Amino acid sequence: MSIILIVLSYLLGSIPTGVVLSKRLAGVDIRNYGSGNIGATNISRLMGKKFGSIVLAIDILKGFLPVLVGKLIFPPQSLFTPWILALVGLAAFLGHVFPFSLSFKGGKGVATAAGALLAISPISILMALCIFLAVTYKTKYVSAGSLAGALSLPAVIGLVTVTRPYILTTWIIAAIIVVKHRENIIRLARGEESPVNLKTTAE
Repeated sequence: MSIILIVLSYLLGSIPTGVVLSKRLAGVDIRNYGSGNIGATNISRLMGKKFGSIVLAIDILKGFLPVLVGKLIFPPQSLFTPWILALVGLAAFLGHVFPFSLSFKGGKGVATAAGALLAISPISILMALCIFLAVTYKTKYVSAGSLAGALSLPAVIGLVTVTRPYILTTWIIAAIIVVKHRENIIRLARGEESPVNLKTTAE
């Protein structure tokens, strides 16, 4: 059952929300515009904040729902349950970042990771969200806020829970998010990154 849920979680994560929405509603492929990313920030730039918010919400749910189902199915007292939930959340994140439907070239995974961790540890993701908002507000760069929030995940989840699977998973997620933001990091270093309003959503 756990393997089935992990596979289904990856498949759900692989649904390219931004690509589907941009093609259906605007008749364009979001990958050919702006940063080329399929996340909510690029959708907001092309189609407006309303559609960016829709993509953000769906991408969060792609991570949240599979983990929630896992929490309902597997007994909380089992030693294996944290490992299963961690793998389910990681699978949804990897589905978004490496979707089979887009030849494994997906988004940066911030929203989907946040959704998965929201189901696992709401307090931890709230702390990371505060860091994201503070850095984004200070720098005016969503990419900087996303990086700060992602890098804070192992620390904040370690403060809330000492559960090894969750800590290990957040390290993996943080590392992948940093790698996926490598072009943003270069632009930030060069002062070429496009500033975004605080209300614009994360990729």
